[in-house]
Amino acid sequence: MTRNGRNMEQVYRCVTVQVEKFQTVILDFKGVSAVEQAFADEIFRVYSQKKPKIVLLPINMEDGVLKMV
Repeated sequence: MTRNGRNMEQVYRCVTVQVEKFQTVILDFKGVSAVEQAFADEIFRVYSQKKPKIVLLPINMEDGVLKMV
């Protein structure tokens, strides 16, 4: 499935590769009204378990995003 012309798998890969460079990462969801459940699960559950030393701090989450996290 795509969002704004981008494959969500590509977005996930891009985010996770960049995240590994830092200890704390702020994920700003400003302007994002929804995310796919699989994307949220990969970032907030699976990736967090694989990389427990990396702190993910989501901000500006609208209800549609919060429902998936």
